[in-house]
Amino acid sequence: MKERQENTCKSVFRDGNSEPRREQFTKAWISLINQMERNKEMLHR
Repeated sequence: MKERQENTCKSVFRDGNSEPRREQFTKAWISLINQMERNKEMLHR
């Protein structure tokens, strides 16, 4: 049997609307940028 894989992707816009609100979109971008910056810092150590 196949083991169930954990899905690491999630929708940050799940609230029943077909399009994200501006605040949700902005928060998602800020989160991605912060994650990229943390990863860059870890690589340079």
